[in-house]
Amino acid sequence: MSQENVEVVQAAYRAFNSGDAERLLGLVASDIEIEASGLMLDQGTYQGHQGVMAYRENLREAWGDSLHIHVEDFIEEGDHVVVMARTSARGKSSGAEVDIPVAHVWTIRTGKIVRFQPFASREEALDTVGLSE
Repeated sequence: MSQENVEVVQAAYRAFNSGDAERLLGLVASDIEIEASGLMLDQGTYQGHQGVMAYRENLREAWGDSLHIHVEDFIEEGDHVVVMARTSARGKSSGAEVDIPVAHVWTIRTGKIVRFQPFASREEALDTVGLSE
């Protein structure tokens, strides 16, 4: 089951990075919850398909089409997939470039993403799913 979860998460990154909102919505549950940390100027809680689109739009307002997530590692733990990645982007109005390490926790149930949480560190993400270094 966990390999299937990783495949769902990989598909979500492909959809996000390519701007395929329709494909992304097909991967998430209708009651998905996104608990954004503010790392990418996206703080807040977003719920449901409308929340996914609002989250995506908030990111696009800040970063335009330049935001890209480069996946480096997956850690499977039950119904969670922890992802170590780098996020690169250029500020839409400022032109400032960022390239930062991030960790994401995805929760998958019955083949759909039900929760997404970004973190500033690997340790925070692992703690969230009950793992430690």
